[in-house]
Amino acid sequence: MELFAVLAAVTVVSAVMSWSSYRAASEAEATIRLAIEKGLLTDAMAIRDLRQPAGLSWVERLTVLGMLVLFASAGLVVGAVALIVLTGGRPAPLFALAAFSAALGLGLVHCGRWVRRTRARP
Repeated sequence: MELFAVLAAVTVVSAVMSWSSYRAASEAEATIRLAIEKGLLTDAMAIRDLRQPAGLSWVERLTVLGMLVLFASAGLVVGAVALIVLTGGRPAPLFALAAFSAALGLGLVHCGRWVRRTRARP
């Protein structure tokens, strides 16, 4: 059950990140279109520069998402320890979920760094 909650949270975070990048790209296109209609922008290099994505690239976003999942796994461990102290029980599923999310976060961070390193090669 907790696994579904973590996967749903990761899905929501990635959907928000995708929506924000789409929104930024559509706003940039609207600005370019408006400038061309008014006759202010005719330089092809300026149009190319304006079309470059603002903010983080998808590789950097992948790394940030991995870090967020790692921090969430640390939060799960803290919550599990708090449950052990307060109730005296053994919340083993929370530790298993924390281990899974830590592995997922490390994998995302590693993939982001690998893609960045691969793209940097000539």
